[in-house]
Amino acid sequence: MAIVSLSNHIENTMTKLGKIFKVLNEKGVGYAFKKVMAKLNPERIPDLESVQHLFANTSGLEIGGPSGLFRNDGFVPISKVINGLDGCNFSNTTLWEGTIKSGENYLYHKDKTGSCTIMFLM
Repeated sequence: MAIVSLSNHIENTMTKLGKIFKVLNEKGVGYAFKKVMAKLNPERIPDLESVQHLFANTSGLEIGGPSGLFRNDGFVPISKVINGLDGCNFSNTTLWEGTIKSGENYLYHKDKTGSCTIMFLM
């Protein structure tokens, strides 16, 4: 049992590393550096409370999300104050999210979910 668990852990780690290397190859080291710096030194929109007040108790549609921009550690952290957010993506598989399924599974803040729609582009 422990060997199977270790094997699964190694496989998952290798999959994650593969995704990291693919992003580095496609988007470059500069992109990765910006992502790391954004986590280490998060900026906030000026007058955050006023902006959050504008979005409080509202609902919306995010295309291509959920975006880190709106999370608690993002530049405009409004996910916690909105009532609902649905998402729309261009494919059921993306590099940054992996496999995506349509339905009431669009997790945009801790325990808040909305509807996810997949729009296949041709």
